[in-house]
Amino acid sequence: MEFKQQLKENFNHSFNRLYGIVCWKLNIKNDEIVKDIFGNARKLKCVPKSSNHSYTQYFLEDERNPHRIEILVLEEFLLEKLGIVFESIS
Repeated sequence: MEFKQQLKENFNHSFNRLYGIVCWKLNIKNDEIVKDIFGNARKLKCVPKSSNHSYTQYFLEDERNPHRIEILVLEEFLLEKLGIVFESIS
């Protein structure tokens, strides 16, 4: 498991043996590429909240590797599951 404040397009660890990522915010969009420290690339895939999924799910995928790395975007998860909204203090 890897913990990040913000997940960006450059990942400072290897994707090898990584099961999941927990981050507060996601700074990449669906179908954008994320590269690890060794230059290995994975594409971000989004599964929107629906009647089958109680929250929006994100995955880093590699078409040559069946292992998907799940990403939990904590800010979105808390909003969708518990209705908690975080606002910045100015």
